[in-house]
Amino acid sequence: MLLTIAIGIPVGVVMGSSPKLDAFFAPLIDPLRSAPIVSVLPILMTWLGIGEVMKISFLWLGAVVYLIPMVRDAVRAVPQQYVVLSPDIGATPLETVWHTIYPLAKPRIFDAVIVSVGIQWTYITVAEYVNADTGLGYIIQTARKLSYMDQVFAGILVILVLALVTDKGLRTLKAWLYPWETE
Repeated sequence: MLLTIAIGIPVGVVMGSSPKLDAFFAPLIDPLRSAPIVSVLPILMTWLGIGEVMKISFLWLGAVVYLIPMVRDAVRAVPQQYVVLSPDIGATPLETVWHTIYPLAKPRIFDAVIVSVGIQWTYITVAEYVNADTGLGYIIQTARKLSYMDQVFAGILVILVLALVTDKGLRTLKAWLYPWETE
């Protein structure tokens, strides 16, 4: 997720702040949101093997294609009067982005991060099935092969609980960081 944030937020802020860069990157990124990301799995397996690097790349790709457009939209949602007034007080375009647009967009960007984490929890189940020799994926896959459906459901339940705890934790953090957004 940290890699998703490190790439997705800056690219989304740049796209939301610059119509020209958005016009260049949007045709590359927007169609990927509609594509079933699981269909990219065989390509990633061919390029990266079936190890952890492939799994991390799969999770990153699955989330970043959603995070970037959501961050872009958060930046675009900043009221234009603040953007227009920034140069009047001497702000350069970069200062306008860094000191005006980005801070005002941060609560919605945090919402986008929460959604991206949820997406990664969705895809982690798929990633765990590939070459699973330890962990929950291995337990679920082995239990499925042996028809121990109670263990399959238990493994899935663990993933759901972890996803729920993560979501609740991020929402609590957002309420603490941006209390005006949650009132």
